Amino acid sequence: MTLVKIKKNIIKINGHCGYAPVGDDIVCAAMSTLVQTFIWSIEELTNDEITYNIK
Repeated sequence: MTLVKIKKNIIKINGHCGYAPVGDDIVCAAMSTLVQTFIWSIEELTNDEITYNIK
């Protein structure tokens, strides 16, 4: 299960979607793509400074 926690100034996403084994899960790949696109959008389209860690 993927857990998304949203707090003031923090969004934390952790876990595995569980659709397929780790490394073959298209649902996890889609979520990773959306999160990385969200990060890129903030950096490119706003003047906001953000820090992030992707593992």
